Amino acid sequence: MSRKLLAFLVSELSIVRIICQTEGCGLVIELPVAECLQSGNLPMTTCPKCCKPIGASTPDGTVQNAVAPLAKAILDLQKIEKRVQVELVLPGDEAP
Repeated sequence: MSRKLLAFLVSELSIVRIICQTEGCGLVIELPVAECLQSGNLPMTTCPKCCKPIGASTPDGTVQNAVAPLAKAILDLQKIEKRVQVELVLPGDEAP
């Protein structure tokens, strides 16, 4: 059996989409990858619509930007794209 795959290079990523998973909310926030590291965009610690925490809790109880490490990794990999490419592969449904 073969499977359909969706693959994309990290160098192609430009937008991060954050979707609030609070029941009844579902707010979608789209930001350029670089803006996820800038103060004032993310790290917002609560959803602007439902005000529920959207960051990662630390042992001391504070909430931090969980997207920043991903954004930093994407930007770091994009800097070296002439030497190495990283491709992310999402498996699809089984093909008949």
